[in-house]
Amino acid sequence: MSDDAEWFPNDYTPGISVDDWIALLNDPEVFSPSSLEIMKRMKDIGGIATCKQLSQKYGESVNFYISGSAYLGKRIFEKTNCLIVKRGEKKNKYWPILYLGRDNDG
Repeated sequence: MSDDAEWFPNDYTPGISVDDWIALLNDPEVFSPSSLEIMKRMKDIGGIATCKQLSQKYGESVNFYISGSAYLGKRIFEKTNCLIVKRGEKKNKYWPILYLGRDNDG
């Protein structure tokens, strides 16, 4: 990953308050046990990691982290109707509700 790669979306917020996040975290229809585990692992690793790094450190497949995060973001959006962001011509993505990201070189 290039150190000078731009983080995306660097000027976006989903508009979810702290109280709303607490309610979401306690809602089993939004945060499943596996969703909570993904968030716990991301926090444990320092808050910055690729799905491959999470997989290597904690187990589970890379897809466990990718799809688990994407579906969690979608559930949060459906529950809150929060703001979502587009990146260029790509379809709306739910990933930025949870994370900032940048292109990975491999």
